Amino acid sequence: MTVLCSVILMITLTGCERNYGEEIEKRYRDMENYTAKVCFAVNGAEYELLQSYQRPDTFRSEVLSPKHLKGTVSEVTPEEFRLTGGNFSSVKLPRTAKESLAHLQLRDFFLAYYEDGTRLMKVTEDNGILLECKSKGDHRYIDKQVLRLNQKSLLPETLLGYHQDGSEVFRIVYLEFKKE
Repeated sequence: MTVLCSVILMITLTGCERNYGEEIEKRYRDMENYTAKVCFAVNGAEYELLQSYQRPDTFRSEVLSPKHLKGTVSEVTPEEFRLTGGNFSSVKLPRTAKESLAHLQLRDFFLAYYEDGTRLMKVTEDNGILLECKSKGDHRYIDKQVLRLNQKSLLPETLLGYHQDGSEVFRIVYLEFKKE
């Protein structure tokens, strides 16, 4: 009787586990659009940004702080990369400059994650899910990226970029996130 109860308990507990990989893929793989308020840290400096993505390929980041850069907007569309506001009247950059920003958008992380054959997923003891993959493209400063999702809501919490030597290149903390 004890063995039978143990078997039933194991089957019940195993059957209740969430399939995080499937849920995450369903939610993020073909993301249409999102907006996020983030804290972006790089080289000892911190910036508060409002990021947005609109399918098929439009990214926008607006600086909320520090004050001297407030209102600066970078916008990447299939046709151009434009920097406006703040201390810039309007600067049009080559579309290839988008590659330097690709690691800073959640959509690009998921594109790299699902293309990377060595991607990893780990459920942590502190209610997080870590997704790790090699960076997309040939970027000499960012070798891999790690995204932490909240285990219950599956919302992004932190996106980290690492150099080949393992040192942190950038950190993005998601203060607010809305997938529309």
